[in-house]
Amino acid sequence: MHHLLEKLSLWAGPAVLIGLACLVQFSPQDLDALLRYDRALVLSGEYWRIASGHFTHTDLNHLLLNVATLLLYWVLFPNRHPLTRLLIEVSVLATLCGLALVLFEPHVSWYMGLSGLVHALLALSATQEILQRETRWRGTLLLSILALKVYSEYYGTEGSLVSRWIDAPVVHDAHFWGLACGIVAALCIRVGALLGEPLARGTGALRR
Repeated sequence: MHHLLEKLSLWAGPAVLIGLACLVQFSPQDLDALLRYDRALVLSGEYWRIASGHFTHTDLNHLLLNVATLLLYWVLFPNRHPLTRLLIEVSVLATLCGLALVLFEPHVSWYMGLSGLVHALLALSATQEILQRETRWRGTLLLSILALKVYSEYYGTEGSLVSRWIDAPVVHDAHFWGLACGIVAALCIRVGALLGEPLARGTGALRR
Protein backbone atom coordinates (compact mmCIF):
# COMPACT_ATOMS: atom_id res chain seq x y z
CA MET A 1 0.00 0.00 0.00
CA HIS A 2 2.84 2.38 0.90
CA HIS A 3 4.57 1.58 -2.42
CA LEU A 4 1.35 2.33 -4.33
CA LEU A 5 0.88 5.66 -2.52
CA GLU A 6 4.50 6.55 -3.28
CA LYS A 7 3.95 5.88 -6.98
CA LEU A 8 0.74 7.89 -7.02
CA SER A 9 2.47 10.80 -5.28
CA LEU A 10 4.91 11.06 -8.18
CA TRP A 11 1.97 12.04 -10.38
CA ALA A 12 0.68 14.70 -8.01
CA GLY A 13 2.44 17.42 -10.02
CA PRO A 14 0.78 16.87 -13.40
CA ALA A 15 -2.49 16.03 -11.64
CA VAL A 16 -2.56 19.49 -10.03
CA LEU A 17 -1.68 21.28 -13.30
CA ILE A 18 -4.20 19.29 -15.34
CA GLY A 19 -6.79 19.83 -12.62
CA LEU A 20 -6.29 23.61 -12.81
CA ALA A 21 -6.62 23.60 -16.60
CA CYS A 22 -9.77 21.44 -16.42
CA LEU A 23 -11.26 23.65 -13.71
CA VAL A 24 -10.88 26.68 -15.96
CA GLN A 25 -12.17 24.83 -19.04
CA PHE A 26 -15.25 23.29 -17.45
CA SER A 27 -16.14 26.01 -14.97
CA PRO A 28 -19.76 27.21 -15.28
CA GLN A 29 -18.33 30.73 -15.07
CA ASP A 30 -16.55 32.21 -18.09
CA LEU A 31 -13.07 31.96 -16.54
CA ASP A 32 -11.39 31.93 -19.96
CA ALA A 33 -12.39 35.55 -20.52
CA LEU A 34 -11.10 36.49 -17.07
CA LEU A 35 -7.78 34.58 -17.20
CA ARG A 36 -6.57 34.31 -20.79
CA TYR A 37 -3.54 36.30 -21.92
CA ASP A 38 -4.78 39.49 -23.56
CA ARG A 39 -2.07 42.04 -24.30
CA ALA A 40 -4.34 45.09 -24.19
CA LEU A 41 -5.84 44.08 -20.84
CA VAL A 42 -2.42 43.25 -19.39
CA LEU A 43 -1.16 46.71 -20.34
CA SER A 44 -4.27 48.22 -18.76
CA GLY A 45 -3.37 46.67 -15.40
CA GLU A 46 -4.73 43.08 -15.41
CA TYR A 47 -1.28 41.62 -14.74
CA TRP A 48 -2.46 38.20 -13.54
CA ARG A 49 -3.18 37.31 -17.19
CA ILE A 50 0.59 37.11 -17.80
CA ALA A 51 0.69 33.79 -15.92
CA SER A 52 -2.94 32.63 -15.82
CA GLY A 53 -3.31 32.59 -19.61
CA HIS A 54 -1.34 29.34 -19.75
CA PHE A 55 -4.21 27.50 -18.05
CA THR A 56 -6.91 28.58 -20.53
CA HIS A 57 -7.75 26.74 -23.77
CA THR A 58 -9.74 27.45 -26.90
CA ASP A 59 -11.72 24.19 -26.75
CA LEU A 60 -11.63 20.59 -25.51
CA ASN A 61 -9.32 19.46 -28.34
CA HIS A 62 -6.82 22.13 -27.36
CA LEU A 63 -6.99 21.04 -23.71
CA LEU A 64 -6.53 17.35 -24.57
CA LEU A 65 -3.54 18.09 -26.81
CA ASN A 66 -1.80 20.07 -24.07
CA VAL A 67 -2.63 17.49 -21.41
CA ALA A 68 -0.98 14.86 -23.63
CA THR A 69 2.19 16.97 -24.00
CA LEU A 70 2.29 17.59 -20.24
CA LEU A 71 2.05 13.85 -19.58
CA LEU A 72 4.82 13.25 -22.13
CA TYR A 73 6.99 15.75 -20.25
CA TRP A 74 6.32 13.89 -16.99
CA VAL A 75 7.20 10.52 -18.54
CA LEU A 76 10.50 11.95 -19.82
CA PHE A 77 11.28 13.84 -16.60
CA PRO A 78 9.46 12.32 -13.62
CA ASN A 79 9.95 15.02 -10.99
CA ARG A 80 10.87 13.51 -7.64
CA HIS A 81 11.13 16.88 -5.92
CA PRO A 82 8.38 18.14 -3.57
CA LEU A 83 5.19 19.35 -5.21
CA THR A 84 5.81 22.83 -3.83
CA ARG A 85 9.08 23.07 -5.80
CA LEU A 86 7.32 22.12 -9.04
CA LEU A 87 4.60 24.69 -8.41
CA ILE A 88 7.24 27.37 -7.82
CA GLU A 89 8.96 26.40 -11.09
CA VAL A 90 5.63 26.49 -12.94
CA SER A 91 4.73 29.90 -11.47
CA VAL A 92 8.10 31.41 -12.36
CA LEU A 93 8.22 29.94 -15.87
CA ALA A 94 4.61 30.89 -16.64
CA THR A 95 5.33 34.45 -15.55
CA LEU A 96 8.58 34.65 -17.54
CA CYS A 97 6.92 33.32 -20.71
CA GLY A 98 4.05 35.77 -20.36
CA LEU A 99 6.40 38.69 -19.73
CA ALA A 100 8.43 37.74 -22.81
CA LEU A 101 5.28 37.93 -24.93
CA VAL A 102 4.44 41.34 -23.48
CA LEU A 103 7.95 42.76 -23.94
CA PHE A 104 9.07 41.17 -27.21
CA GLU A 105 5.97 40.09 -29.15
CA PRO A 106 3.65 43.11 -29.47
CA HIS A 107 1.88 41.45 -32.42
CA VAL A 108 0.59 38.63 -30.17
CA SER A 109 -2.68 40.18 -28.99
CA TRP A 110 -3.93 37.05 -27.20
CA TYR A 111 -2.70 33.62 -26.19
CA MET A 112 -4.19 30.53 -24.58
CA GLY A 113 -2.75 27.12 -23.70
CA LEU A 114 -0.22 25.15 -21.68
CA SER A 115 2.11 24.57 -24.64
CA GLY A 116 4.43 27.51 -23.96
CA LEU A 117 4.75 26.47 -20.32
CA VAL A 118 5.36 22.82 -21.24
CA HIS A 119 8.12 23.90 -23.66
CA ALA A 120 9.66 25.83 -20.76
CA LEU A 121 9.48 22.83 -18.42
CA LEU A 122 11.02 20.56 -21.07
CA ALA A 123 13.83 23.02 -21.76
CA LEU A 124 14.48 23.52 -18.03
CA SER A 125 14.73 19.78 -17.32
CA ALA A 126 16.77 18.99 -20.46
CA THR A 127 19.25 21.79 -19.70
CA GLN A 128 19.58 20.58 -16.12
CA GLU A 129 20.40 17.11 -17.48
CA ILE A 130 23.04 18.62 -19.78
CA LEU A 131 24.67 20.20 -16.72
CA GLN A 132 24.94 16.76 -15.07
CA ARG A 133 27.70 14.50 -16.38
CA GLU A 134 25.68 11.26 -16.09
CA THR A 135 22.73 12.55 -18.16
CA ARG A 136 24.52 15.01 -20.45
CA TRP A 137 23.96 13.14 -23.71
CA ARG A 138 20.29 12.44 -23.01
CA GLY A 139 19.67 16.07 -22.15
CA THR A 140 21.54 17.25 -25.24
CA LEU A 141 19.48 14.95 -27.47
CA LEU A 142 16.14 16.02 -25.97
CA LEU A 143 16.96 19.74 -26.02
CA SER A 144 18.17 19.46 -29.63
CA ILE A 145 14.91 17.79 -30.68
CA LEU A 146 12.90 20.47 -28.87
CA ALA A 147 14.94 23.29 -30.43
CA LEU A 148 14.58 21.74 -33.90
CA LYS A 149 10.80 21.49 -33.39
CA VAL A 150 10.55 25.15 -32.38
CA TYR A 151 12.77 26.21 -35.30
CA SER A 152 10.75 24.21 -37.81
CA GLU A 153 7.46 25.70 -36.60
CA TYR A 154 8.33 28.99 -38.25
CA TYR A 155 8.15 27.33 -41.68
CA GLY A 156 5.02 25.98 -43.32
CA THR A 157 2.91 25.34 -40.23
CA GLU A 158 0.28 28.05 -40.69
CA GLY A 159 -3.05 26.33 -41.24
CA SER A 160 -1.53 23.06 -40.08
CA LEU A 161 -3.35 20.02 -38.73
CA VAL A 162 -2.79 21.28 -35.17
CA SER A 163 -4.36 24.64 -36.04
CA ARG A 164 -7.42 22.91 -37.49
CA TRP A 165 -7.60 20.52 -34.51
CA ILE A 166 -7.70 23.31 -31.92
CA ASP A 167 -9.64 25.72 -34.18
CA ALA A 168 -7.12 28.51 -33.54
CA PRO A 169 -3.72 29.65 -34.85
CA VAL A 170 -0.69 28.14 -33.13
CA VAL A 171 1.28 30.86 -31.33
CA HIS A 172 4.82 29.70 -32.14
CA ASP A 173 6.25 32.70 -30.31
CA ALA A 174 5.07 31.20 -27.01
CA HIS A 175 6.94 27.98 -27.81
CA PHE A 176 10.12 29.88 -28.63
CA TRP A 177 10.01 31.94 -25.45
CA GLY A 178 9.12 28.86 -23.44
CA LEU A 179 12.28 27.21 -24.76
CA ALA A 180 14.38 30.31 -24.05
CA CYS A 181 12.96 30.87 -20.56
CA GLY A 182 13.47 27.23 -19.60
CA ILE A 183 17.14 27.31 -20.64
CA VAL A 184 17.77 30.63 -18.85
CA ALA A 185 16.03 29.40 -15.69
CA ALA A 186 18.15 26.23 -15.62
CA LEU A 187 21.36 28.25 -16.02
CA CYS A 188 20.29 30.66 -13.26
CA ILE A 189 19.56 27.74 -10.91
CA ARG A 190 22.98 26.29 -11.69
CA VAL A 191 24.80 29.58 -11.12
CA GLY A 192 22.86 30.10 -7.90
CA ALA A 193 23.88 26.67 -6.66
CA LEU A 194 27.55 27.27 -7.53
CA LEU A 195 27.54 30.65 -5.78
CA GLY A 196 25.63 29.27 -2.82
CA GLU A 197 28.22 26.60 -1.99
CA PRO A 198 31.13 28.96 -1.14
CA LEU A 199 28.70 31.33 0.55
CA ALA A 200 27.43 28.52 2.76
CA ARG A 201 30.99 27.43 3.57
CA GLY A 202 31.94 31.02 4.41
CA THR A 203 28.91 31.46 6.65
CA GLY A 204 29.70 28.18 8.38
CA ALA A 205 33.30 29.24 8.99
CA LEU A 206 32.17 32.56 10.54
CA ARG A 207 29.93 30.73 12.99
CA ARG A 208 32.75 28.58 14.34
